[in-house]
Amino acid sequence: MEPSNGLAEFYVLCNPPLAPTGVNFVVRHVKEFFVDDEVLELLYEPEIPWFKLITFKSNQSRVSHFICQVLLTVVENDSDLPDMDLVHRARGPDDQLPLDIKPIGPRICAWSRLQTSFGDADDLFDAHRFPADMAALPSKDVWRGLESTGGDTIHSMLDRLVLDPIWRDAGAPGSIPELENLLGCQVSHNGKGNLVYIGSRLGRLTVENAIQTLDNLLSMAYFDDRTEHLIVTEGPGPFRFGYRWLSHIGLDRTTYVTARAGHAGDELRRLSQAVTLRAMDYGDGRWTLDKSNYGRKSGMKPGETKLFHLFDGYQYPRKQASPIADFLENVSQAQQEPKKGSDDDPWASTTTTAPVASATEQSSETLQISEHCSVRNLVESWRDAVEQEKTDGLEELWQLSNQVQGLISFDEPHQDRATSAYALLAAEMLEPNWEPQIVDPLAQAYSNETEDLISFDEVKEPRPDPFRPQGPAIDHDQSLLDTDSPNLAIPSIQHDVHVRSTVDGVGKRGPEMGHSPPTDPPGTQASAKAINGGSGDAKQTTRKSRVLEMAEARVKALARLLPLTTGNVSIELKFGRFYRKNLSHSKIDFGSGPSCNLDEMLESLSTCSPWQNSIGFSGALTTCGPDADDLVKMSPPDEGGWLLLDTRTWYEISCSLEDRKAFIIDMDAETSTFRCRGAENELGCLYFHCVRRPWDMQVCISQNATLDKSRVHTAIAQALVASVSTTTSKDGGKPVIELTADERLKAKVDGISVRRVARYRQEGASASVLSLTMTQRLARRETRGNRETWDTSRAARLNKGVPGLWYEASVSSLRGREMLAENARLRIGEKASWDCDMLEAEGVIEDICRPALGMITQMDHIGQLNHNGLRMGADGSCHDTEAEAQERAGGLKFW
Repeated sequence: MEPSNGLAEFYVLCNPPLAPTGVNFVVRHVKEFFVDDEVLELLYEPEIPWFKLITFKSNQSRVSHFICQVLLTVVENDSDLPDMDLVHRARGPDDQLPLDIKPIGPRICAWSRLQTSFGDADDLFDAHRFPADMAALPSKDVWRGLESTGGDTIHSMLDRLVLDPIWRDAGAPGSIPELENLLGCQVSHNGKGNLVYIGSRLGRLTVENAIQTLDNLLSMAYFDDRTEHLIVTEGPGPFRFGYRWLSHIGLDRTTYVTARAGHAGDELRRLSQAVTLRAMDYGDGRWTLDKSNYGRKSGMKPGETKLFHLFDGYQYPRKQASPIADFLENVSQAQQEPKKGSDDDPWASTTTTAPVASATEQSSETLQISEHCSVRNLVESWRDAVEQEKTDGLEELWQLSNQVQGLISFDEPHQDRATSAYALLAAEMLEPNWEPQIVDPLAQAYSNETEDLISFDEVKEPRPDPFRPQGPAIDHDQSLLDTDSPNLAIPSIQHDVHVRSTVDGVGKRGPEMGHSPPTDPPGTQASAKAINGGSGDAKQTTRKSRVLEMAEARVKALARLLPLTTGNVSIELKFGRFYRKNLSHSKIDFGSGPSCNLDEMLESLSTCSPWQNSIGFSGALTTCGPDADDLVKMSPPDEGGWLLLDTRTWYEISCSLEDRKAFIIDMDAETSTFRCRGAENELGCLYFHCVRRPWDMQVCISQNATLDKSRVHTAIAQALVASVSTTTSKDGGKPVIELTADERLKAKVDGISVRRVARYRQEGASASVLSLTMTQRLARRETRGNRETWDTSRAARLNKGVPGLWYEASVSSLRGREMLAENARLRIGEKASWDCDMLEAEGVIEDICRPALGMITQMDHIGQLNHNGLRMGADGSCHDTEAEAQERAGGLKFW
């Protein structure tokens, strides 16, 4: 052995493929010839087919040459070779040449028989297909999912998972040992890291589940958060679009800030210079600006309006504090337990694994081998060392997806590369970059100008997006500016809300839109569909509007990751106001332009996202109770109204831990039961820009971690909830909450809010649910010893654009809630039994979007009494935006 030399992994292609007896023949001869551990690993991959070898770099050329000779002997003895004169005379497409090998011996097989003969019996090759440490495992398989990702490795995939906070919080594995623990299998990989070996003693089903889990993890690792936009217009068109100041259309002071992380003041400052979308009409030979103004109405003072009628006069239940000494002991014990590797604590601190080193860096260092280690330990030690060769910065991970990177050096001394003459006889050594090389000098005897019958050159293609919607691409012009709404016959439970994006007003319907007047058979409306979403016997045919079709398609595409997402997941439509921040003044319409067409506006919107903090959406519709009363009276035209389903009151306690992320305790005011969850993470958003209305809509696909199985979070929640004492103030029965601030909790209460939710279901057979939520902020009033008191005395005042009390409205689906509840029980890498096709078939997405499209036209007066504290003045009207200020300064900082 030569401890000063490094190792090399390389491939030798078998053309034609070998049968199991041929593989055994080659392996036996190699082991007999190289007896001093010169060949450390020799595996055969029947899918390619080729031999994969690990040797010392000094032996690489000699080993590959010997295998080529053995393969040439096998092909010459076990195949019927075509006439070489016939090959030389073939000069045109009419010349008939043999397209496949004709085997006459048992050691080779024709390409045409490779799949049919051995595709269902891959275990025939298992003796030489897997690493030595997996030879004794009864169930084994290989996973090739990474080969289509353009150079990524198993380590870079795991790094991507742990760098994403959603998957990291869900317990995503960050290393091979953690992956083995998740899969319940032994895991190994080739030197390049893009081929994974899986073995188990627990049976074939365990291995198959592991393969599926790896496929799921791959999809999760390469999924990008996406934001979609739909522009809903009214009128005959055509249209152009532009950005307008909120202050120029009267929406600046009626838009509340809903930031919750201490950034309310910054958000209010950005809101003062924010813009939104408006449309321009064409008439009399020119483009005319939409001059609608939605200025606020005066007359209401904060805190003097009536509450929503269901919440008015509510008596908050009283609760006495309980002893918490035992709970504090549980907290101490839970925090002393190991933090990693337990399913009970998905938010434990983790050590992030750095990405693998690049091929250039790796080639400069060779692995030093001890003379005293065995061949089997040598290969495994080499793999472990390769795994530990990391770069210093995690930022290089994002470059991995765009370049091929190797784990070890594959460089060889320079040699002439001749084209294979007689491809059926050529044994080609392939480097892991998939570029064939000829190393057998005997093959040159058959050299001519013909090409190989089968090409193994890699086709360079962009990485596929596993979540891109299938089918024809959506044409924005045709989707939003067409004049004809398609005839789409569907089973329906109610009349559809026909929304046209250009020709008609939102929610308008009638014969002029190309739709026949509704003709419901008597007695079929209530029986068409049960409230739980099941189908009934009586169905009618109606037509979906183009906007509803587009919304369903976009939401379905955005939700493709949800079946793989663990925790509490939801799809709901929220009413609110869209605004864009930090936009350059040159792109804002002051009354005479600039404006742009639909494609240009959609392109502009596609460059910004909530995660870049360049757009905002305020869900605080109003602080006025009568506005909330009006909201629950609105319903789509020709459809049933809203019927009260239930009401609930929650105390939302936001906490932060010393070494973990912040989390939330939802405590039921009536029963004192609670649940622990993480903060909400948005997986995708679809914005409806209602350019003729003061309000917009947002379909939000979100997730938050389920922490009820975490011992640390549960112990803290038990102590806090037990310590809670609730009373009411003397000036109107407002809630007062007192709870512990004991340092032994190792947690701090950052905020408390009271959330009251009234849910309504739509009358008739619809599964749509309208949720009206009142949020009331509490503020810390005083701290005495280990107890602190929270009430509304200070929180009732407007604070940096955030009101003390506000109302929000959203639409969801009862059937959707039932289906999505399964995700709370999933482990990382598992997949729910439902998919997006089922969501569409069950009408979940339609139940979410359809009522809102009919309600939005009735909401113009909602929130006109709002006031966020902004005052009229010249401040900000002629100043640079942050983007312009940074550009003007050139990125220089003087202090």
